Amino acid sequence: MLFNSVDFLVFFPVVWFIQLWMPHRARNAVFLLAICFFYACWDWRYLGLVWVTIFTDYTIGRLLAHTEQESHRKWLVTISCVIGLGILGFFKYAGFLAESTALGLRSLGFDVPLWQLRIVLPIGISFHTIQSLSSSTSNRITL
Repeated sequence: MLFNSVDFLVFFPVVWFIQLWMPHRARNAVFLLAICFFYACWDWRYLGLVWVTIFTDYTIGRLLAHTEQESHRKWLVTISCVIGLGILGFFKYAGFLAESTALGLRSLGFDVPLWQLRIVLPIGISFHTIQSLSSSTSNRITL
């Protein structure tokens, strides 16, 4: 489902009107299910990636809310950043790194078969990563 499709023009108002009538906690659940459904419509194989990032951000946020010690808070934010940026970095740069390494080794005389990572960049991963990093660090810790 794309943003400019008829499916989305039906999906968005339905989700919006459902959440209007829900209590706050239920709204979060509705949005979570809607996000997972929307992402699965694009490619269900990346749904695990969405779950990992949501679970990580949620868990780190809960731990930050219950942690007063500054050093622990810094470690939690660091873990969140490493996981988020690690996922983003892998999907954006793994193919480029493999190709550059193989070409560099060929220029040195090594016969390296160029293996291709056919990684599709998940939709919105850059936005999601930056958004989750900003929400996990804002007003919770000063680095």
